[in-house]
Amino acid sequence: MHEFEPASQLLHHILHDRLSVDPTEHPLMITEPAWNTPQSREKLAELVFEGEGVPATYFGSNGVLSA
Repeated sequence: MHEFEPASQLLHHILHDRLSVDPTEHPLMITEPAWNTPQSREKLAELVFEGEGVPATYFGSNGVLSA
């Protein structure tokens, strides 16, 4: 199993099974901790763009969004 396969499956489950949305029609906002690495952010962006076909995404810091 690929390292990010569980995250990919979880993302698919949330978007399709729980939210019942077509991810190709909606931008996605993702919150992340301040200590998230650029490599993790890049891999998540790859999952949402290539795996789910999301047209746009925004990464927001938890600290900034909760202030």
